Amino acid sequence: MEDLNLKGINIQEQWASQIYRGEKVVEARTWEGGLYVDGRLLWVIETPDKPRNGKRKFAEITGVIRFGQPIEYSCYEEWR
Repeated sequence: MEDLNLKGINIQEQWASQIYRGEKVVEARTWEGGLYVDGRLLWVIETPDKPRNGKRKFAEITGVIRFGQPIEYSCYEEWR
């Protein structure tokens, strides 16, 4: 059984929902993703993307995700 003492990744709620539905299959970051080694499980920490009715929803763990092999680009133009 895999250890559930996991690290997490913050993802805004609109994007997290798309990941869970399989509509978003790429997660790009501008910093080195050393946590996201191929096959590692991470908590998804869903963060608010905008205030709702004047109140802000708190961040919460909503699931786990297993990333595939990371791709590192040398510059923005290469990524695009």
